[in-house]
This record gives sequence, structure tokens and C-alpha cells, in this order.
Amino acid sequence: MQPAAPATPPPGPSAEARDIKVGESPREVLGAATLAFTPTILAGADISIQWTGPNNKDDFLSLVKPDAPAHAYTTYTMTDRGTPATLAAPVEAGRYEIRYVAGRSKTVLARAPLEVTAAAATLKAPASALIGSQIPVEWTGPNHKGDYITVVAAGTEDGRSGNYTYTDRGSPLEVKASVQDGPAELRYQTGQGNKVLARRPLLLTLPTLSLDAPAAVVEGGEVSIVWSGPSNRGDYITVVPKSLPDGRYGNNNDVSRGSPLRVQAPMGAGPGEIRYMTGQGARVLARRDLTLLPARVTLDAVEAAEAGSTIEIVWTGPNNRGDYLTIVPAGAPAAQTGKYANAEGGSPCRIAMPQEKGPAEIRYISGQGRIILGQRKILAK
Repeated sequence: MQPAAPATPPPGPSAEARDIKVGESPREVLGAATLAFTPTILAGADISIQWTGPNNKDDFLSLVKPDAPAHAYTTYTMTDRGTPATLAAPVEAGRYEIRYVAGRSKTVLARAPLEVTAAAATLKAPASALIGSQIPVEWTGPNHKGDYITVVAAGTEDGRSGNYTYTDRGSPLEVKASVQDGPAELRYQTGQGNKVLARRPLLLTLPTLSLDAPAAVVEGGEVSIVWSGPSNRGDYITVVPKSLPDGRYGNNNDVSRGSPLRVQAPMGAGPGEIRYMTGQGARVLARRDLTLLPARVTLDAVEAAEAGSTIEIVWTGPNNRGDYLTIVPAGAPAAQTGKYANAEGGSPCRIAMPQEKGPAEIRYISGQGRIILGQRKILAK
């Protein structure tokens, strides 16, 4: 068997490396560099750059105005990412320069001119739309990364945005209108710099709405509401005390479930209100007064019964969703529950007395909020 060949010794350090002391960084090489790319490009487009150069640590390619100082940079990429490198052209048309810059000394090793031409866009859409609706938009434009079409109120400062859809979804696309009616504007805006490339006026209008329901309901009861409205995604109908500020809501049901809708009224007697509210922005589009009547409860049972025994209770009450009757020691907190019977089981009901002897109470409790609506004393013997 032939002996194994001796391993090739590793190459020794270069002359430059032998001059570097421990702890020192390698010297920056300021050798020649080259740049090759398409000299004219559309604003906002990606520029592919073939380059050569020393590729020192922290060397970079930058895109700047021709008169910018050597250390200046806005858009840049590090050379250690390899070649070709990619830079995004500015969204403003004009004359620029791409440079190879030595990162440590900020020495420009190569430079080449770049002409950026203006990008154009067009928008085609209806002249008006209902608030909160989806607006179909046909568009043309550069469709660069991050470009989008937005809806804003007329007079909104350029560069600001409202609801939007990215152009990479193609044409046509849909943009959701805001819930504020009045003059608005569709805009094509660049992802880089939020520059407006095209704009189109749009009038946002209110839909026709109606709410039909009883004039009064017992507190905590369900209200049947016949309604008409825009039925935009997320819209809902809520029943609240009339004093509740706009923008807030109580028990509610989504309008996607159709008409009529059933919504549970809040607890608490007094003036109430039915409101149609937008899912976007919680704006009240329609309202209707509703009187919330106090719940009336009667409880009829024996005056005393053996502890732990079961008694019969004849009762009247609102029988709202989740209401129940219970028997607890006298003075127990409102949230405390002993043996109980659901009100939906009807009257009379049968409930076991507490195991402890002494004064007790029969209570009628609301399912919403666990409020004591009626009570009477009973003795556990």
C-alpha cells in the first residue's frame, strides 16, 4: 500500500497581513473601482449595479446628487452584499450620481451619472360613492414596491394616507371609502416617499337609513329592529342609554345577519336609543328613541320552610335572557348564588332552601349584570 501523500502546507500570511499588529484593523485599500448600470431609469424603480472594487469593510454604493460631498448618502447599499447590487431610484426626477465609496475614509473610488425620469400614473373611478363602501379603481402607474392607492378627505396634505390598497394587487382594485361624507380624493402614492403621482376627486355620500322598532321595552329585554342601510362590513346596530356618548356602544348585533335584528336592551330604566353604527370608525349613521321600562317582579312563596327542603315559588318578571331565581342567606352579596332555577323554565319553579338555618331571601336576578330585580324574605327552619 502506498503511503499517504503529505498534506499541502497552508499559505503563509501576505506581506500586508504581516505588517498588521494584533488588535489592529486591516488597512483600507483605495484601489480602482468600476460601476455599470442603465444610465436612465424611471423614478422609484430598482437599479441593478454591476461593480468591482476593493470591497473593504464598510465600503458602500450610494445614490446622491452630483454636487453632494463624498461622505453624503441617502440611498445606499453595502458592497459586502455582493454584485450586482440594487438601489431604488429616487421618486423625484433629475440628475443623480452613483458612487463607490471607501467606507472608512469616505473616498470616492468611482462615480457614474444617472438620469431619473418622472413616473406617471392615472386613476379611473366613479365620481361618487357611499361612505364605507368599496370603491373600484382602474389605474396605471409604475407599480413599484410599496406603491398604493388611498382615499383621503379633500385638502389633506400630500403624503398623508387614509384607507389604502397596494397596487401590487393589480388593476382594477378596490379601496374602502372612509365613513366621513363630503369631498374626498383618490390618490396614487409611491411607497418610497409617499409622493402623489395621480389624484382624482371623489364625493362621499350618506346612504338612506331607517330604523323601525317598538317605542318601549322592559330593561334587559330583546328589541326587534327592522332596518335598512348600507350594510358595510362590520356595521352593527346597538341599543344603549340615550346619555351614552356617540362612538361608544352596548349590546349589539352585526347587520350582516339581515333584517330584522334582535338586540338585547341594557339594564336600567330611562331614555334609551337604538343606533346604526359603522364598523369603521364607530360613527352613528341613524338613531331612534327607545324608552327602557323598569322590570316588575312579584314573588309568592311560603313564609318559612325546613333548611335544605325544596319549595315552590310563583313569580312574575321580565323573563329576559339569562334571568334566574335563587335562595340565599339574608344579606348575601348580589353576586352570590345558591340553588337556583332559570326563569325560562316558567312559573311556578322549585328551588332548594339553604342548608343553614336562619333568615334567607328569595331573589329574582337579571342575567345581564346580575342585578337583584325582586326579593322577599323566607325563614330556613
